Amino acid sequence: MGGRSEKRGRENRGGKREWGGGRGKGVKKGRGGEEKVKKNAKIAYFCGDHISFDLEAELSKEGYKLKKIINYRSEMITEINQENKKLLEQFPPDLIYIYSARSAESFIGLAKNYNLIPLMTHSTIMCISEKVAKIFKSIGWKKIEIFNPGDEMAKL
Repeated sequence: MGGRSEKRGRENRGGKREWGGGRGKGVKKGRGGEEKVKKNAKIAYFCGDHISFDLEAELSKEGYKLKKIINYRSEMITEINQENKKLLEQFPPDLIYIYSARSAESFIGLAKNYNLIPLMTHSTIMCISEKVAKIFKSIGWKKIEIFNPGDEMAKL
């Protein structure tokens, strides 16, 4: 899990669990925090076809034998039906939650293709990370905030 997920887990579940610290640290650490996984251990890493951090490459550099297995694929939506477009035009959202860089790119593409940018720029974009927020900043979006996973309802 990433650093933010670890922080959230510690806040909600206290010290009764071991937390890896993100970026593959959890793979290497066992109970008590010491490194338990031997470098010659064979590790399977299940993930989707689009990832934000290449865990396989990172741990391979450190000498771990890791095999990435893609166990699901995702496809970007490139079209909005007229009913949904009309709904967005009639009821523009106040908040839009974006959970990944890929979702940000997809959203921006849809908004551009369907001329929704002028309507959507009044919305606050809630980004899961600074990396995602930078995508919106690069196109001049003004109302951008970063949220912690699990805190989505706090803004409502």
